[in-house]
Amino acid sequence: ISHHEFYCDHVFDASCSNSNVYTTAAAPLVSAAVAGEPATLFVSGEPKSGKSHTWNAAVRSATEAMFEALPTGTKLKVSCWEVLTGQCYDLLNNRQQLEMAEHALGYGDVIPALMGVVECSLRSPLEVLKLVEVGQKSRTASPMTSHFVLRVTVPGHSAGGAAQKYDCTTG
Repeated sequence: ISHHEFYCDHVFDASCSNSNVYTTAAAPLVSAAVAGEPATLFVSGEPKSGKSHTWNAAVRSATEAMFEALPTGTKLKVSCWEVLTGQCYDLLNNRQQLEMAEHALGYGDVIPALMGVVECSLRSPLEVLKLVEVGQKSRTASPMTSHFVLRVTVPGHSAGGAAQKYDCTTG
């Protein structure tokens, strides 16, 4: 048995609204991603506690905020995958199993990368939400045992010109 400690930035009770969760937890991450910083929103909780409902509301608000903050005509790259029993599956490519690799950033820095994941270029929040729906329908029969990952890549317009990723994960 292995044990891990995780620290949470925020914990919300049942009386908290989706709007409050977005404003408190997700909006600062959206601002960071649009400004050129990487950001990750991880939603976790007991089964049947409303995580997916809250996560979907946060994704809707986040994509709307991103498109409002970015120049008109900007396309966001979006991918969806599932993590199940230590394996990753592309939810936009017939659940193809994905391979993890290390990507060298230079100066000895290495980050994990998914090899072969499908990324779609999208022009509106509605397109993002439709793609999320496709990804969610491609999940396993028991989503309570897996994690759904949505990655939104903001095009490089930061000082360094690098694309930044905004990850939303529910599990």
